[in-house]
Amino acid sequence: KKLKFYLMFLLIFFISACNLPEVEQEFTATPSPNPPTLTPTPTLEPSPTPIAYIAHINGEGILLESYNISYKQYMQALNDGADLQTDELDIQVAIINDLLFRQILSQYARESGFQTTDEILSLRILELETEMGGSEILDEWLVNQGYTRESFEREFSIEIEAAYQRKQIIDAFPNSAEQVEARQVHFYDPYLANRAYNQLLTGSSFDTIAANNDPSGYGYLGWFPRNYLLIPEVEEAAFVLQPGEYSDLIKTDAGFFLVEVLDRLEDRSLQYDALLTLQEKALSDWLLNKYTLSEIEIIGP
Repeated sequence: KKLKFYLMFLLIFFISACNLPEVEQEFTATPSPNPPTLTPTPTLEPSPTPIAYIAHINGEGILLESYNISYKQYMQALNDGADLQTDELDIQVAIINDLLFRQILSQYARESGFQTTDEILSLRILELETEMGGSEILDEWLVNQGYTRESFEREFSIEIEAAYQRKQIIDAFPNSAEQVEARQVHFYDPYLANRAYNQLLTGSSFDTIAANNDPSGYGYLGWFPRNYLLIPEVEEAAFVLQPGEYSDLIKTDAGFFLVEVLDRLEDRSLQYDALLTLQEKALSDWLLNKYTLSEIEIIGP
């Protein structure tokens, strides 16, 4: 009731004021005091969101966001059945090292004079859209992988530089190398291994030993360079021997081996699989060397 009465009072006052008679009055001008000086209230700028890093290498930061994107992709691959580390600490180490290696490659690419420009980035994204079937499909893929357009362009720029440096390292690797042609006989049982070796010593041919123990392939290894075989002791023995010679009995964690060298060449073109293996090793060695020379700070997720 009080509110209703108050509103009615205001309405009556407003109507009465509008209908007041005009009255001539004399006014004496009174000087107005100086208006107060108003000090403008400063506009407070919003505090910028601090940039979070997972690590620093050679003065450059690796964003925590980059780690989170890689972590999501890693877990997706793991869920899809990829043969990857499953221990949480091992996962973190693997992702951080991968990001550090990529940053090293990017740094050396820029040092050599190559840098991802806006033009290069736009062209590569256009190529990617074409390969995937359109920008909408790419955008959908980005969402599924945990990217925004901004984060993808940042990550893609680094990856373009890293890919450039990888190619420089790989392309510098020679397409030919010293190689031997050899065959081996593998034993798990020490008794059988020693018996076969004694047969060689008493005049049996390597052909006979190979046929008795590997009738389908005669233990043929083919041509291979250094740093190619999975059993280093076998490879080391092969490169000591001359064509027609065979090794002593070689004991390894994988069992016992006898090796015979069939031929060797000081310079022979590498087959694709051997070339790929040696290129990967050259890249790995290069990265490990640069890694040890780098200033690295790991902050952690």
